[in-house]
Amino acid sequence: MRTIFCAGRIYDGDRLWRDYAVSVVNGAVETVGPVAKLTAEHPEADIVQKETWFLLPGLIDAHDHGRALSPLAFGVLDRSLERWIPELCKVPPVSAYALALFDGLQLACSGVSTVLHCHNAADWQSIESELTETVRGYNDAGIRVALCPPYIEQNSLIYYGREAFLSALPADLRGEAMSLICDRPYSLDCYFEMLDRLAEKLRPQREAGMANILLHPVGGQWCGDESLLRIKAYSRTHAMPVHMHLLETRYQKIW
Repeated sequence: MRTIFCAGRIYDGDRLWRDYAVSVVNGAVETVGPVAKLTAEHPEADIVQKETWFLLPGLIDAHDHGRALSPLAFGVLDRSLERWIPELCKVPPVSAYALALFDGLQLACSGVSTVLHCHNAADWQSIESELTETVRGYNDAGIRVALCPPYIEQNSLIYYGREAFLSALPADLRGEAMSLICDRPYSLDCYFEMLDRLAEKLRPQREAGMANILLHPVGGQWCGDESLLRIKAYSRTHAMPVHMHLLETRYQKIW
């Protein structure tokens, strides 16, 4: 089944065209060309035409955490990153599939066709299933996903002088602060093993062009230099890209 979408203007990623059309076969774009040429070549096609349309390739969301709803809705106020991250515990747990599906539907309605998803674990013990369910959610929304499984190993909550800070807190606050610390949920070797398993589990989605996996050391202050070098080596050996947060705050720059 072929449908030709004719628009007043089309941007093909390189230049802007007038009186151009997109030929779609079985839900996939086949070609882009002048309206007269495509309609003459395919007289059997369904023609959908609007002069006011402006068509362009699907947009890419280059960094998304797949939260679906803003943390602000749960009382997590916008503030400096170091104060904001601990308050994310206020956000109630929701299935990874539901979050990705709803996030993906919002993205699709905004013209986004591909998302880079930086995963925040709801439960480190079940993160592998969270990741596969995240891919399923985005794909069911019709969104391609670059999946970023996270790796951290140091400096949770505070970057420098953490022990001195914790010891100076009242006992009740000290316990609350310590409950927020998770320096190393798994070793780097375990992380690499998980990536290998995910690559196999997601092989059908990867081969269909609906998913890819990226290494994701979450940030320089949360990963040691030796681990970053090993991640670099794994990236080269497995032809797997790396995505990470760079310096986001002045405190990270000082560290």
